[in-house]
Amino acid sequence: MLLSLNKKQSQFWSALFDENMKIANNQYDEFASWGGYASGKTMVVIAAIHTICSTYPNVNCVFIRETYSQLNDTIIADFNKMFKMVGYQSVTGLKEMRYKNGSIIRFRAFDQPEKILGGNIDVVVISQAEQIPRELFIQLFGRQRGQSSLPKKIMITEGNPSESWAKSRYYDNPIPDNVFYIHSTTYDNKEFLDRENPKYISNLEANLSEGEIKRQMLGDWNSHDEIVFTSFNHEINILDPFTPPVTYKKAIGGDYGYRTPSAFVYGCRDYDGNIIIFDEWHEKEQSLEQIAEESFRYGKLPVAYDFSTKRPDRDGKSVWTELCELGCLLVECNKDEARNISVVNSMFKTGRLFITRNCVNLIREIKAYRWKRVKLGASTNDPEKTIDKDNHAIDAMLYLVAFIEDLTSKDPKKMPITDTIKYNLINPPKEQDWLKYG
Repeated sequence: MLLSLNKKQSQFWSALFDENMKIANNQYDEFASWGGYASGKTMVVIAAIHTICSTYPNVNCVFIRETYSQLNDTIIADFNKMFKMVGYQSVTGLKEMRYKNGSIIRFRAFDQPEKILGGNIDVVVISQAEQIPRELFIQLFGRQRGQSSLPKKIMITEGNPSESWAKSRYYDNPIPDNVFYIHSTTYDNKEFLDRENPKYISNLEANLSEGEIKRQMLGDWNSHDEIVFTSFNHEINILDPFTPPVTYKKAIGGDYGYRTPSAFVYGCRDYDGNIIIFDEWHEKEQSLEQIAEESFRYGKLPVAYDFSTKRPDRDGKSVWTELCELGCLLVECNKDEARNISVVNSMFKTGRLFITRNCVNLIREIKAYRWKRVKLGASTNDPEKTIDKDNHAIDAMLYLVAFIEDLTSKDPKKMPITDTIKYNLINPPKEQDWLKYG
């Protein structure tokens, strides 16, 4: 088998094999090849697995990617392209590759982990490993109990750097002694790419943003393209807890859940148009009565709420109707997520949106919120989508900001004496008018 390897691929190969194409006698049993798109990571991994399975008999290898369609369209297609008529007998049902010496590669999708974790495994290969749960990665170590002639069990990961367990393992912390890690960029594979398509790299450079070039071509672990709230700054946008003045317009943003948390964020708008989220509530398995009670924490305030809760249940009622019957002042939220995120990012950047540090769930969600990664080959015109997970306080915040932006807080110096804090402390109103005091 003749291979033309670039410098980074050669380094990976030399860490795995000796000059006789046997498994190298060194401290490494985990091999990690990470970096930019089209940097040659996957090709050298496929070549290495084929070499192992054709050299050593009875090797049990599992090759994992997110879905079977991705395995079929990329990994299996590349196996056939690179090694057709060499070594193996056939691909059975697009899920297994059997070699004449008894070695076998099983292709598995990690959206069906029960099919991955069965049996004794000698070699584990994970493609686009940043997409798998850390728990599955850890479990796979415990499954490497094969009985083949390999001198050691081998784990191979390859992927594109992102905020995931892989960043902690391969970048944020010292690399473990048993791990060989190599980082490559699109430019490391330039000679091969120029032969295939001389305009490939220049087209990428012309059409990708600076952030996309860092993440997709350079494989920058610190690229923030996937972070949704890129303008959030903990030093600027976080305040100490405080009680807003009576004259500040106040409102609530709410997201309904039962097995997932129901969430409220309580916000106000000051005289300069700044929005401060000063409290939160975030609980699972709460009754409608409990939810309604939490909405009254600061009086009867308007609640910007998800209008999908208007869908009737089996008894003909809806969550929306029942909460209204319990006294909640629900108003339909604005669910234009892309617009709302843009508004919130702009307000973070210009110092007009603040969160008090007691809102721990909201702050945690903001820091962790990510866009879904755009898959190679996907239309660039497809709208960006967020990962719909652990975002209950965020949804409540987006609804709140869109609503409260339409409220106005009056400066006390320009208010009638009967509307000032001093007057109302001495002469509290019998019933708070949320439209007036909010």
